[in-house]
Amino acid sequence: MTPRTDEQNERVRQQQQEVIRDAAARLFARRGLMATRIADVAADAGVSSGLVHHYFGTKNRLFAELVDGVLVNAPAVTAAALEMDATPGQRLRHVVETMLLGVRHAPHLYMLVVQAQSSEGVPEDVRARVAQVGERGNAGLVRLIADAQKSGEARPGDPTALAHHLGAFVQGLAIAVTFAGGPTEELPDAEIVLGMLGLGEEGSS
Repeated sequence: MTPRTDEQNERVRQQQQEVIRDAAARLFARRGLMATRIADVAADAGVSSGLVHHYFGTKNRLFAELVDGVLVNAPAVTAAALEMDATPGQRLRHVVETMLLGVRHAPHLYMLVVQAQSSEGVPEDVRARVAQVGERGNAGLVRLIADAQKSGEARPGDPTALAHHLGAFVQGLAIAVTFAGGPTEELPDAEIVLGMLGLGEEGSS
């Protein structure tokens, strides 16, 4: 049998790590940090507990790495929308569509952040990073809403309150899909969400 090359070994390692990350993200999202064991992650990933420890060390380190992975991308959505060559209303709609797409295809990533905010035993530095990134992302969303209101593409209202309502609504959808296993084809589209929050175009109601 021909030995694997270094490149093949590295590919195997990356594949194993990705399988472990995916299993851990889904388990942490549903159970939280304290109720999830390395043995649970290993069983779900189809590997040994020793391999999980080898790649990621402790459970807390694995959890922190997964949360950080979500946080890296979270503010980029609103930041990219603010730079789009589009009207303010179109930019806002793009963000809502992106959020709903995330709920549809990866609700556990939203739940990881929820667990980082609420789960017992989460290290304080992880909580602090979640809060910091959340504030930046929310500030971008507030600006998008305010811009859409100024352009007349969204009805008047408190942009900060509306941003919080939007975040809570999308988070609630993620919880429903994660825990209730709700069919993602029944998720509302962007127009419905915008309309429910009073962010639809003027005269659309």
